Amino acid sequence: DAEALPLMESDYNLSIKNGEYGSALTAALELSSIYLRKGDINQAREYLGFVRQHINPADLQSMSRYYHNLYEVEKAQGHYQEAVIKADSFHFYSDSLLKSSTTRTNNALKQKVEVEQYTHEIRMLESARNRQILLRNGMLLILLLSGGIVALWINRQRLKRKKEIELNTIQKQIAAEELRNAQQELLTFTETLRVKNELIDSFKSETALPYCLRP
Repeated sequence: DAEALPLMESDYNLSIKNGEYGSALTAALELSSIYLRKGDINQAREYLGFVRQHINPADLQSMSRYYHNLYEVEKAQGHYQEAVIKADSFHFYSDSLLKSSTTRTNNALKQKVEVEQYTHEIRMLESARNRQILLRNGMLLILLLSGGIVALWINRQRLKRKKEIELNTIQKQIAAEELRNAQQELLTFTETLRVKNELIDSFKSETALPYCLRP
């Protein structure tokens, strides 16, 4: 307390100077507690007077601490009837603070459960979405592979048909060439045969002439 007292009084005075009455009220409550522990009742009551002028009744924690310190002041001065009244007020605000704290705790737990449930639902939705993406990608891959296989089969059939056409063309060309060659050989053979026949006819004619008419 000896070390804290000068610091708290400096904070109290500076807060009042700057018009920061909320901070000054907190410092005044702490100063009243310090002076109560030191046994300086008058100084504690002086700070509590400032608190009474600026305290917010909705601030349950400050109200509880304020009435607790007033209870200590009245008891120390022997004003027991007033002390009982201050004690009742202290218990009222303490209970309200406890209920408020419990409510906040329950609300915090409820919010935590709701957040966890929401997070779980988000994860489930993400999992379902990922499954759908995998299924869609799998189906797309199957379609692509099927399309590729079909395209390969069609291309193979085209190549096969092209080869067949080329082979058929080559076979026709070979057959045509062989026909031309056969025709040429036939013509040659016919011409040769004709020439031979002419020679034979000429020889027969010569042998049929009288010896004197032979050339």
